Amino acid sequence: MLTNLKHFGIQFAFRITTPEDGHIRKMENIMTITGIILLTAVCITIVSSIRGLFNKDRSIGCALAGALTIMAALPGALHAWGEGQSIPWTSAYLILALVGAGSIFRQLMLHKR
Repeated sequence: MLTNLKHFGIQFAFRITTPEDGHIRKMENIMTITGIILLTAVCITIVSSIRGLFNKDRSIGCALAGALTIMAALPGALHAWGEGQSIPWTSAYLILALVGAGSIFRQLMLHKR
């Protein structure tokens, strides 16, 4: 069984032993540079959104990170619910969307002072 997630820049290859050949094959995990860059960007965006919830000073970067988090999390929640009706993944995406919205709200409220 082979699974490719090329649009994320990540390839996973799973090989299961079949009774016909009897060979033991190992699982290979390969992450390309694109996947590493994408994963790093997502982590930085989420951490900046969380930082925007607790930041005492105003930061346009935290507000932009919150907007990016919302724009990524809402379609993710819709996809998680539409494809598999997975409550845990849908909840996780919606929590991230709320973190992004809270970050934007907090930064806009600090701007009004």
